[in-house]
Amino acid sequence: MDGHTQKSWQGNFADYTSSELDAHAGMTYTHNVSGMVLEDPFDLNNLKFFHIEDAHKLHQDLETLFRERGDGKKMVAFIGTGGTIAMTNIDGVLVPKLDTETLMAELPSSRRIQFEAAAIQLPEMIDSSMMHPDVIADVVLLMTGVYNLMSTGLQQAFAGYVITHGTDTMAEQAAMCRMMLGRRVPFSTCFVGAQKTIDDIINDVSANLIGALSSLALAHDGGVSGQFVYMNGSSGSAMNPVGVVKISDSSVEAFGSPLHESSINAMDFAAEGIKNSMNYSDGVEARYNLEPIFRPIIIRKDVGVEKFVASPGRHPERDYQMAASFDPGTTDAIMMVTYGGFTYHPKNFAAVMRAADEKNIPVFVTNPFPAGSTDHEYGPAKFIRDNTNAIPVNILPSALVAKIHVAQAMFGHHNTEQIKDFVLNSNYVGEQPS
Repeated sequence: MDGHTQKSWQGNFADYTSSELDAHAGMTYTHNVSGMVLEDPFDLNNLKFFHIEDAHKLHQDLETLFRERGDGKKMVAFIGTGGTIAMTNIDGVLVPKLDTETLMAELPSSRRIQFEAAAIQLPEMIDSSMMHPDVIADVVLLMTGVYNLMSTGLQQAFAGYVITHGTDTMAEQAAMCRMMLGRRVPFSTCFVGAQKTIDDIINDVSANLIGALSSLALAHDGGVSGQFVYMNGSSGSAMNPVGVVKISDSSVEAFGSPLHESSINAMDFAAEGIKNSMNYSDGVEARYNLEPIFRPIIIRKDVGVEKFVASPGRHPERDYQMAASFDPGTTDAIMMVTYGGFTYHPKNFAAVMRAADEKNIPVFVTNPFPAGSTDHEYGPAKFIRDNTNAIPVNILPSALVAKIHVAQAMFGHHNTEQIKDFVLNSNYVGEQPS
């Protein structure tokens, strides 16, 4: 660590804003397209929330486990951010506190002996409703930096990272993580959560952990890297992080993947193996002048996507004034959410578009239903497609926000046409369903 004086951010995440972060302590580089100065994703000195000492300890613990007990076993790293799955009862209060041994003890002994695990957690675990994407940027940097330090033998035995996370914002944050990781990821990741805690007599902790670890193991045995969200218990599945939505706040079947086929389905005992592996021969790098290498995009800023949701009785002038108040310097895009028939009152839609065109802010339009179409033939739907500069997209809102966030760093804030084309016409990490 060579005298490094990096300190993790300390404060109340309920009041957090990106402006509170210190300047980068580690290496940076200039993006070859946007010209933006970004953090070197392989330099752990750039960590803002995780302690760098804990990151190095995670690496050393994995190396020790691999050297002393790793013969024939799969190595796994747990990253604790918070959520119900990591909660335990301390003096009568549920507190998020990752205990790897407690979690691993939930596995049957036949499965437990197949893995060796080490763990790291945020110094202060967070309720997922307060988790800023800056924290997810730290998770991406942590995973990349630790993997880069691993010995060749450990890398070969490494099944991947398990990120324990709250379910309320898992879809959004898993999509953000996947977009920041980018393409050609050499390791696997799996977000996992739970609807009930370990202390509940009936819970989904064990089944979801088994599913997460099994998904990583299947990817490892298949010689591929997979990026997953595992939920829904013993009948669940490993889903594409840019294709999940939360559909229940009480049922064990808490998540759906309406636009994307599950990568691994426990219902058929994963008999078909891993599906939907990303094909990187689609020309995305060449078309957008992106480097054909693994180098995650680490972005520290508030998400600048403003959202309008169709609702009856709003005066168009009110919508115009609201859209006209957005600062083009900090507003990356406007996302308009239609009714299920891909309809929006034409006067209200036109009012928002008028302000957006004046400000040169791109507008993307999504259907609120996860599998909703943008091709309905209703008059207001045709108005959106044929009479405005809005861009209909068949991407889940969580993936759309994450893609816009990353596109700003890739192409520069004012390169509007390039960003529009990239969001609409590229399949960067599998967000466009086939």
